[in-house]
Amino acid sequence: MPQHHGIQVYEILEKGNVLNGICTRTDGNPKSHYGIDNEIAIKQTPDDRGVEGKYNCRFMQSSGDPKIIDCTVEINFVGSVYECRWYDDNKVHFTGIGLMMDNKYLAVSYIDA
Repeated sequence: MPQHHGIQVYEILEKGNVLNGICTRTDGNPKSHYGIDNEIAIKQTPDDRGVEGKYNCRFMQSSGDPKIIDCTVEINFVGSVYECRWYDDNKVHFTGIGLMMDNKYLAVSYIDA
């Protein structure tokens, strides 16, 4: 199975309790034109800690085979970056490293887990 690489850019809303993301990924074809998909993540327990925490996530894939996928995304600040994991039923599907951009956006580079 080919490795998928992707970029997710989250707009940070409601003090980090809601994330509105756009993303693109390779889909295993490094020379293809990548589509843009959307993801909405709502923090499971709202707080004032910014983007760190667990989110209920809905991914809307419009490119390729259109579908909607529900999962959990977990974001933790480790060292100087944000570590992200997307999973469902305790199976991790993607892992990523993110950087904050002006406290308004979180840009994450991710790969298959």
